[in-house]
Order: sequence, then C-alpha cells, then structure tokens
Amino acid sequence: MIDSSTDDVPPSNEAIDRAIAASARQADMTEGRPYVVLDEAGRVVHRSAKSRSQLVDRRLEADEMITHQRLVAAAASFTNLMAAHPHVGELIQLGGPPLTRMECFLFRTWIHRAEAIPDAALSSLVVDLLRNRIPPVAGTDHRTWLAIDRDLLARFSVAARGNDDDLVRLWTSVMIWGYVTDNRGPSKIGTALSVGKAELVKRLRNSLNRIDTPNLLNAHRGCGRLGVSYLPQIGEPFFTKWFWAAGLGNPGLPEMPLTFDSRVRARLTKLGGPWIPVGRIAPEKRYVDYCELLTAVAGHLQPTFPGLNPEQIEYALYCMG
Repeated sequence: MIDSSTDDVPPSNEAIDRAIAASARQADMTEGRPYVVLDEAGRVVHRSAKSRSQLVDRRLEADEMITHQRLVAAAASFTNLMAAHPHVGELIQLGGPPLTRMECFLFRTWIHRAEAIPDAALSSLVVDLLRNRIPPVAGTDHRTWLAIDRDLLARFSVAARGNDDDLVRLWTSVMIWGYVTDNRGPSKIGTALSVGKAELVKRLRNSLNRIDTPNLLNAHRGCGRLGVSYLPQIGEPFFTKWFWAAGLGNPGLPEMPLTFDSRVRARLTKLGGPWIPVGRIAPEKRYVDYCELLTAVAGHLQPTFPGLNPEQIEYALYCMG
C-alpha cells in the first residue's frame, strides 16, 4: 500500500530500534520496569515495560505502509545502481524478452534420491519427472544434464491449479532449481518429501490457495516451522522460491511473490536505507514489505526503464548479492 502523504510522519524505524535497543540494555523488561521510547516528534518519553506491546503494535501498523518518500528514495537508488553497473541490465534482460532463469543439473545426482523416497507413489512421480518431464540441456541427446527454466516452471504452475501431480512436480522442480549449486539439496529435499505424497499435496495445496487468495502474509506464516504448510528442512530462502514458482501460474496477482534468499538479503543490506525490509520482529511482514516495495519501484520506474518488473529487480539484487 502506497501512501503519498507527508503529514504526521511516524518516527523512523531506525529511531525506534535505537530506543528499544537502549531500553533492552537496562536491568530487565518485566512489567512495570521503566524504559524509553521516541514519540512522533522524536522526543524521548519514559514509559513502563507494560506498554511496550502498544509501541510494537503501532510499529507494525506503520510498517504496512510504503511511503512516497521511501519509494522515491528506493527508485533513485536502483537507478544509480543500474548506471554504476551497466552489465546488470543485460543480465536481467532489461527491455528484452522475459527472463529465462535456466539452471542445469546432473541427472544422476537426483535420481538415486528420488528412487529412495519411502512413499512409493511419490517416488514414482519424482522419478517420472526426472526421466521424462524435465528436458535435457539443449543440444544434447542424452539425459546426463537436465535443465529447468522459468517457462517449464510456469507450465507446471498453471497445471498445478487443477492437478495434484503437477503441484508436486512444480514444487520438486523449483527445489531442484534452487539447490543446483548446493550439494545438500538432494538430502534436504528428500527429508521434505519424507512426509509422503498425501501430506505433501495437502500442505502445498494450502500454501498455493493462500498465494492465490492473495494472502502472502498467511502463506509465509503457513510455511514457517509451526505453520500448516511447513516442510522439514525448507526455510524461508527456499519456500519463497516455491512462492515465486507458484505465482508464475497466476499473473493477475497484485504483488508477484519473489524469492527472498541470502544473496538478495545481502544486497538489500548493502543498499540500506529504504531497501531494508521493515517488520523485523515479524518475518512474514518483512517478506510482504519486500514484495510490495519491489512492485512499487518497478511501477515507479516505468518511464525510465520501460517494461521493468519486480522479478527483474529481484534478479538484479541476486546477481549483485
């Protein structure tokens, strides 16, 4: 949500963080203990720990809003980044065809893990995916190296809305796609798949429905460790890859779900200022803020970079992370 008003600007996140951090260093924060905060004018106010939750609630409400000042600052920062690194425009195919996002992987690395999945129906489905549905690298006539790209994921994503097998194919494919440079991938995905086909479908369908609602906040909560869509060994860097792949089949979503991994985080930290996702005490709010900000920046920069979309900004951040 964008707010272009400049009246009644709340204290900055950094100012509130400094106040809370300072108070946390005091003796303890039990009910009734004194601590300090900053009011709307930036003045120090002494309060009791009993009211700290009210400050947090106000902070979360304020964090739901991307101010006009923040948007303009982030857009200017991205423009400067592109000017300083002109090769990034080529990497993200700025002004060109959609990103391909192709990743290649060794067939033998994954087939043995697929064959070892305890659930026979799920094992058969993943083996079929690897043997018959993921194409070999272009120009080869054997299945030593296979390739997963954005187009393949988009086709699975569209089909997943009405077919449970394609739902599993989509999730498995994007997990392989995300783990191609990490030798822990087969083991971690094997652990996630150990829940069995019926439970996997149930959890993925719940997550997909939340994405389509759309409710990224609840989708993120659902994939957390205590959520109804949680899969073992799959943390935020990878379940947000799932969100991105799931969103490819629903281009009408108001905010495109985006990958939020360690490389993107590193670049956001380096950029600082308006790029730091707000809602640090609530990971799901931080993720939604990140998606909304990139969507807003892409729209704001259309006159400068025609055709720019949030995924291209995310990929630029990833490439420079």
